[in-house]
Amino acid sequence: HSAEVGLLYQLSGLAAGALLTLVSIRMISRASIETGCWSYEDICEDVFHPSMSFLTGAINVCNCLGSGAGYLIVCGQVFQVATGADEATRRLFVVLVGVFVCAPLALARHVSFM
Repeated sequence: HSAEVGLLYQLSGLAAGALLTLVSIRMISRASIETGCWSYEDICEDVFHPSMSFLTGAINVCNCLGSGAGYLIVCGQVFQVATGADEATRRLFVVLVGVFVCAPLALARHVSFM
């Protein structure tokens, strides 16, 4: 389980993820300034062939679905380890988090809706 691997391992994974996020945001912001495009799909369409914009959009969708699934898996595992809940309670918790946390965030038109 993710809650059993240890604090140092988790912190090093979070630090590596944060570093890679900063690098990728910096690259995207540079490309945005140089191309004059303000969305990721527009940058891909401008830099590559317009059909590549469709491919990068599909890759982004797969990435988002995988991230959401990973988030729910980790939440369920941490909940089960922290509370000692059985499998049925863990599944109910994952469904509730998905319905009341993930679904509203996925359906928001703007990130700043909260």
